[in-house]
Amino acid sequence: MLVLQNVLGDYTAIKAQDVQIVDTLNSFQTLSFSFIATKENEVAAKMMIPMTVIEVPENKQKYRLLTANSAKVGSYLQYSVTAVHIAKDMHRYYRESRLPQTQSLRACLDFMFQGTPFNYVITGDFPNFYFSEGFGENFVDELLTQCANDFKFEYYFDNYTLHIAKQIGKDESFVYVDNVNCAKISVSENYESIATHIIGYSNPKQNDSEGSTTETTYEQRIDYTSPIVESANWPVIDATPVKYDQVLDNDTLLARMKASLQDYPQIQYTIDSVNFKRFTRIKNDISVGNRGWLRDRFGIDVNTRVSSITWYPQDPSKTDAITFGNVMLDPVTWSVRNKQAYDQNVNLGRNLRKTLEYQQRINAEALESQNEIIKKMQQQINELQNADNWQSGRLFVDLSSNNGKQSANWYQKLHEDNNVEGVMIKITESTSYINELFNDQREKAKSASIKLVGVYHYLTALSVTKAIDEANHFVRQIQAANLSSDIIVAVDVEDDILPKDKAKLTAIVQAFNKTVSDAGYTKTCDYAPLSWFDARFDHSAKYQWVAAWGDNKPSNADAWQFTKDFAGYELDCSKSYNQAFL
Repeated sequence: MLVLQNVLGDYTAIKAQDVQIVDTLNSFQTLSFSFIATKENEVAAKMMIPMTVIEVPENKQKYRLLTANSAKVGSYLQYSVTAVHIAKDMHRYYRESRLPQTQSLRACLDFMFQGTPFNYVITGDFPNFYFSEGFGENFVDELLTQCANDFKFEYYFDNYTLHIAKQIGKDESFVYVDNVNCAKISVSENYESIATHIIGYSNPKQNDSEGSTTETTYEQRIDYTSPIVESANWPVIDATPVKYDQVLDNDTLLARMKASLQDYPQIQYTIDSVNFKRFTRIKNDISVGNRGWLRDRFGIDVNTRVSSITWYPQDPSKTDAITFGNVMLDPVTWSVRNKQAYDQNVNLGRNLRKTLEYQQRINAEALESQNEIIKKMQQQINELQNADNWQSGRLFVDLSSNNGKQSANWYQKLHEDNNVEGVMIKITESTSYINELFNDQREKAKSASIKLVGVYHYLTALSVTKAIDEANHFVRQIQAANLSSDIIVAVDVEDDILPKDKAKLTAIVQAFNKTVSDAGYTKTCDYAPLSWFDARFDHSAKYQWVAAWGDNKPSNADAWQFTKDFAGYELDCSKSYNQAFL
């Protein structure tokens, strides 16, 4: 549940799904969620207007509505909503004037926040800063970013209160060891921006010539080369020189130069929270800015820091993620990694030799079957060329685990003796069932030259939410089977447990079909007995597959299941009246 407040001060609660918060160091938190505008969310839907504030009870933070996109799902609208932390309201305020050059941090913050609802708390001392062109003439949020860069501080917001420190977070707050209290640590390394040498300037000389446009000259110049050049045998790589229009002593200028020189790779570690929710032997304190230890895939202990958290405060089943910020690796670490890389390359060479031998055998087999592949491709071309001669009434059967595991000869007889050209196979039911015979049925049908027309899901959902869950289960199994997006994807609507209310069942079927179509499988199909269409639910899929046993074809049917005892078997059989099927 979330709490909404509109610009008039009216409040309402909203029942939302997929509530996600992204919290990143020195950035504004973002919020996203979705909801269906049912009767209980009717007021909330009307509050999807500019200036609405959303509060999350779990962290008591407020967010300003940014976007609210809606789409029809059955009889209701489904909203996808994004919001940004209330601190972004700073962008409402523009400072036209400028403070003169040398200023304290407090003077800058007072100047920024005057006449706004924002306040601040500073932890630690910060020296004054010299602004060569003064401070101001910008939006308050942009001025905050400038202050953070110039005064060298970090910050976070507690609603309207800005908290500032030289470094936020706590030390020694977590330990994650691969396969001990987490199952997977992902590593991202970027070497593009490494530099090892930099020149810095400060203390500009006074120019006595009025109106002069000559380039500024500086009294102090320092040339610095990173020690990693000598210790790790790295080359000298120049960085862009830095220039400060301030009076700095030698140590201060050198410190700033070192801070701006990136003489190490950009390295990030990520852990999915599903791992550390399961492993609880080591307790950890996770907040943005906190520091602790990881043991990475190389078995090296790395001191790092939480830079971003993506979490789902209202759904413990969702996978949270933590990103640990850039870390510096010393030369000893690089040496250890190089030795491990060498050992791994030796093993890789052995494995590669075996792989090449295996690939040679595969290539020989592929060469033998090449003519057969060309022959089949030519058959497909001929079928496309003859599409204008298409005839309706072509036969296909539908199979499930209820039909059992049949022999290859059984499929061959269906095709050769009974003119069966296609098959629809049940692949899933509800949110967990999978037809364990699916692969066997598909492969034997293929061997008998029976085309896979499509797959279907047996629907048991009693709500729109469950329908979406079932559709996602269906899609996952289609993807796992590596099926084409061009096949028929049908939903079997016939179970007696389904809602008797027509509007509710219509919304359930529509939600199922939309989820499947959004996943890229657009040839959706409603299967149901003839008496269910229109009476029990409104057809919403691209195609209709109608069960009506007998001799009379239903009108508007793209496919007609006309018998359940085909060719002397207990076997459902249908006729195609649309080329999408056969």
